[in-house]
Amino acid sequence: GGGGGGGITKVEERARGAAKAATYRSYLAAAGSWRFHLLFLATCIAFSSLSPLQSVALKMWVASMAPGASGDSSRPCLLYVLAGVAFITTTLARNVLLPSASVRASRRMHAAMTATVLRARISWFEATPLGRIL
Repeated sequence: GGGGGGGITKVEERARGAAKAATYRSYLAAAGSWRFHLLFLATCIAFSSLSPLQSVALKMWVASMAPGASGDSSRPCLLYVLAGVAFITTTLARNVLLPSASVRASRRMHAAMTATVLRARISWFEATPLGRIL
């Protein structure tokens, strides 16, 4: 047995196409609060801004050391170093924030799904194929 035609199980429905906006909203809600999202957005904006700033600072530093250039090259050098340190710090922050939010979201979502499955009625288990539950 088990392959009879008049069983309790229902034909599975399948969604096609892109994920719905509600799916993304629930993932973002599980990832963290609005403060976290603002912090991550600020980190991404800083990351995107610091790379061009580094290039400009390097160009200024090299130009200040060119033959015939007047002025001190220590200020452009300091700007380049500060931009580099800020870029590294921002990269580190981004590379810590994103994985921690992903793990937080997956733990929260899996805990909610597990709780829902464990509280389901016995008839749901009888009607739902094991592969769909897993």
